[in-house]
Amino acid sequence: MINVTSIPLFENLIQYKFSNIYYDFHNDYYCQKISYFDNELFIYLNHIEENKNVIFNFVNVTIANFSFYPQIKETEGFTIDTLYRGRFEAKGKLKELLDDRRGYFYLEFYEGQKIEFWAEYIVLKTE
Repeated sequence: MINVTSIPLFENLIQYKFSNIYYDFHNDYYCQKISYFDNELFIYLNHIEENKNVIFNFVNVTIANFSFYPQIKETEGFTIDTLYRGRFEAKGKLKELLDDRRGYFYLEFYEGQKIEFWAEYIVLKTE
């Protein structure tokens, strides 16, 4: 489990080393499914060539912005363009974390869909 405070601000998690393994989620994986249940956000990713699946599990999540629409083209899934912890505005000031230590994440897909959310932890699971 990764505490979001240990993730550098604005560092793109799409090409990132988790547990000493380098992942390229933009070029090597596509997003098969997204689900939100019991304050947890799950992003299911399938490898393009190999039978490897990865699940991003964000814990203690509050979704702030959700902009999704049907796929325009025939594909197996969506391509993640960016995923990073950024700043947010509160009472006219830019902040990095909420008082409960949750960070604000921006998730954008190549096809134009976007999700913005607060999360406390990230768990990366492989299948």
